[in-house]
Amino acid sequence: MLDTIVIREEADMMKAPKVFFSMCGVLILFATCIYCLTGSVGSTVVQTILCAVILQLGYFCAVVLLVAKEARERAAQSAGQRREDARSESLGVTALPKHSQGALRNH
Repeated sequence: MLDTIVIREEADMMKAPKVFFSMCGVLILFATCIYCLTGSVGSTVVQTILCAVILQLGYFCAVVLLVAKEARERAAQSAGQRREDARSESLGVTALPKHSQGALRNH
């Protein structure tokens, strides 16, 4: 349960609009600082574009890592469920369908 909450919090941190506006703010601040340091508009534009590319690569890598982590956890959970189902079958226990399980809990 706690792992699911952590994954959702990580996914919430990576929502596109929030990241986009944060990235724009960082790029504006970066461009302002570079212009104050160099005094060159051309150098500022080139370095800001390079910074934007690096930020995008970082965002892409973070999303790929989150998706891979989620896939690994789902595969492990699925494998655990299959092992439990196999163990139940070997003991002669039959699992109820999902809709029947809820009905039993409510009564």
